[in-house]
Amino acid sequence: MSSLWFSNHHQNKTRGTKKGQGKMRFRSNIEISGDTKVLAAYRAALKPEQSNDKRAGYRMRPGKGKFTIELQAADANAFRALLNSLTGLIAIVDKTRRVIEHGKD
Repeated sequence: MSSLWFSNHHQNKTRGTKKGQGKMRFRSNIEISGDTKVLAAYRAALKPEQSNDKRAGYRMRPGKGKFTIELQAADANAFRALLNSLTGLIAIVDKTRRVIEHGKD
């Protein structure tokens, strides 16, 4: 069995800008927990897509019986695109896992 947990927030950073003209940063954490084989499947699916450019990116942090995906984006459109890509990959792994475990989707 695996589980997903989402945490979202945005941050108004003002470093290097005039007062009152802060840059928005969007951040989210996705925590996936489960047994070692399931977590390895998620990490294998997500690792090739891992990037961290100026506009958007994510990194994975391992933990005991879980791992966390930390997303960040410079704007709402980049955040939405990144989140859509990741949740699509997560859904593929989850559906494949269910078919293997239960023989149906």
